[in-house]
Amino acid sequence: MIPGGVVTDPTLLDLSSMMNYIDTAVMFFERSVAGVSFDKYLDFDSRDDLNILSGDMKYFTNLAFENSFQKIGTSHNRFIALGESSLFQTGKIRQRTINKLDLSKVKEFTEQTFTIDDRANPKKHTWSKAVCYDNNFYETGPLARAMISNRPFIKELHKSFKDSVFTRVMARMDELAHLLDNTKSLIKQVDISEESYIKPKINLKDIDSAKATSVVEACRGSLYHNIEIEKGKIKKYDVITPTVWNLGPSHKEQKGIAQKAIIGSKSLDIAKIVLRSFDVCSVCTTH
Repeated sequence: MIPGGVVTDPTLLDLSSMMNYIDTAVMFFERSVAGVSFDKYLDFDSRDDLNILSGDMKYFTNLAFENSFQKIGTSHNRFIALGESSLFQTGKIRQRTINKLDLSKVKEFTEQTFTIDDRANPKKHTWSKAVCYDNNFYETGPLARAMISNRPFIKELHKSFKDSVFTRVMARMDELAHLLDNTKSLIKQVDISEESYIKPKINLKDIDSAKATSVVEACRGSLYHNIEIEKGKIKKYDVITPTVWNLGPSHKEQKGIAQKAIIGSKSLDIAKIVLRSFDVCSVCTTH
């Protein structure tokens, strides 16, 4: 596996096929998801635009209000996005947006986490670590990205319904439209005359020691990788997945993101709905 390239050089036919696939997905979004034209949806900027929706988003909105999903599932109301791209901004929101992050403030804690040697410890109850930024829990994912990137429609919903189940799920569906639109733009920018692979100038075997940290926005939220190399081999590799940010246990007196959101649920079924609104990947919590 070599970073820095793709498995084949794209052709004009490949780019045309990609655009056709995207156009098909846009048509599906218009017909089945939002029930309005794509351009009209991208112009949404008000809570009143909920009345224009049809399709699955309208069905979900009606279901949500019938079952008070707009009132449940609120957590710390703090958001973080570590990665940045042509679509997403990096930053965190507590009382205001800060567009510069210090990755050294990302810390993991294991006081409640199982390890191979102490599974019998009564204080341990989860395979997940807890992760904080500057000793505070932050939600990551589509809602966080929408808030930090100032997407008007979701920010307006958040003003009314905070970080509820309804807002969180709407943000995930809303992000689909913006991903499709952004992907169309990116495909148009591909220059097939450029080299698709550039051989690294450094041989890993020649590296005596090195450290690196990298972040990217994955589907469920911010993905963090930290690696140490010694004598050309990996000495340590730490991964913090989006689900660890959202599903991790409490730290000191502060509840984790999903923990706080679930507290107060009137039934186990409601608690499950709240948990699923984070689109968790339980396997990803074991890093």
